[in-house]
Amino acid sequence: MIEKRLVRIPRYLWRSTATNDIYVGYTDYSTGLFQVFHYDGSAWAYQFNTNGSEGLVTSVNNVAYAAYRDGSNNRLCQNSGSGWTQIQALSGIPQAICNDGSGKIYILTEDRSSSPICLSVVCYDISPNTCTIIGSKISASSVQSPSISVDNGTVYVMYHKSRKQQQCLSVCT
Repeated sequence: MIEKRLVRIPRYLWRSTATNDIYVGYTDYSTGLFQVFHYDGSAWAYQFNTNGSEGLVTSVNNVAYAAYRDGSNNRLCQNSGSGWTQIQALSGIPQAICNDGSGKIYILTEDRSSSPICLSVVCYDISPNTCTIIGSKISASSVQSPSISVDNGTVYVMYHKSRKQQQCLSVCT
């Protein structure tokens, strides 16, 4: 059994299908730190922490990425092997993350500065290191439990609208 005792419940777990490595990201609310741990098949190792919250992790080609909120800044960082570096600023608060396995990371962000609050999908293309918003903004008032998935280049956003008791699916193209 693989065991790592965490101070708080993980918000996001990512398992690399290529290597079976596991990345766990969570916010320790007692310290206010977003933390990432990595399991390589034999041992857990601390990877990263920051004064942040609402963090998510994924891995592409054995490189770990973290999207998180740090104060009023929203960031996408990459683990270069010798440490974590910011590669993109994000316009909204990260809510969900996935990747297509071939170099594109999709981040569902929430823009609280707009009225009504909106969800947007940001596509980060590892090569040539670009970020673009895809699809239309989704009205996010009363949205709960948003998630994102990609299949053959089509991005799906799933969420629950609590006021209307609806399960919703949006397709972003």
